[in-house]
Amino acid sequence: MKKLILILVVLYSAPAFADCLTLPIIGDGSEGSPYRPDIPKSLAQYAWTAHIPPKTPFKADGPKYADAIVCLPDSVKLPISMAPMTREIAIREMAKRDPRIDVSPLSVKVPEPKTVIGKMIEGAIRGLWRWLEPALAWATSATDDFNRADNLDLGAAWDVYTSGCQISSTQVQSVGDTDRCVEGFNTLIPGNNQYSQIALAVASLGRSGDVSVLVRLQAPSTYSTYLCRASNLESNTGAIQRRDAGTLSQLASENATTWADGDVIRCEITDSTIVFKRNGSTLLTTANDGTYTSGRGGIALFDLFSRGDNFEVGDLPTSSRAPHKPIILQ
Repeated sequence: MKKLILILVVLYSAPAFADCLTLPIIGDGSEGSPYRPDIPKSLAQYAWTAHIPPKTPFKADGPKYADAIVCLPDSVKLPISMAPMTREIAIREMAKRDPRIDVSPLSVKVPEPKTVIGKMIEGAIRGLWRWLEPALAWATSATDDFNRADNLDLGAAWDVYTSGCQISSTQVQSVGDTDRCVEGFNTLIPGNNQYSQIALAVASLGRSGDVSVLVRLQAPSTYSTYLCRASNLESNTGAIQRRDAGTLSQLASENATTWADGDVIRCEITDSTIVFKRNGSTLLTTANDGTYTSGRGGIALFDLFSRGDNFEVGDLPTSSRAPHKPIILQ
């Protein structure tokens, strides 16, 4: 039995070789807009790695180059117009850019989408690795910009909890005036210390609406999670809450914020501490709630006029040490 489990672990953790692109770097390095490659919309749904060496070795002082070498799974057929390069060429280019880095074919391997069993095994491997090896400051993240056709279904990357959200004009919203949609993101299940964020797409936040980002959301379809909520017309304009199978517990709140179009709301949880940030600045903090120790990211929106855009979920670094490899995984 042990041999069978070992074989399954090897099979499901074995990533595929990738084809690579050179793409411009965007972002200003802030928490709300980290340095990252400008991934084309047609490729946003896939996992990728990017080689972004810093200007100064082992310092987070911005990227050394204006572009990044980005690699995707080999199952993704890159059009000739994007000028793709083989992994061998990408490895040579990475080595030229940063000779200190021991770049091998393993550096540009990108995992293919996993089955349910594969995700379970991958999660177990990630958990074991975190226990055995101190985490580096470079973290793992995934995004959804909702830039696709209008649809009452967000797609395979999302699981419905209370009710489903919809895509309208490349943004996400609920499906009715009095409906609260709740969905969990399944493409990346982050580590226990994690964050979720989304940009507010409508400044008014509706007539009585709100937008929330969820962390440590439990497996579908139990609506148990921590969340950070923004609203302009509710009694609390900002709140950190816990949901237990849908039942609300208020952990922290404030009523002095006026939210604006484009504001990024971000929910972070480290151990038992939850932090609510607006555009990178701390709005609320609560501590000592360890009800949920792991889970996924997600979103919740109430009222048709409350919309969100550019969702992101990922790991929070658990060490202040500089990374020894300038590789970002998504």
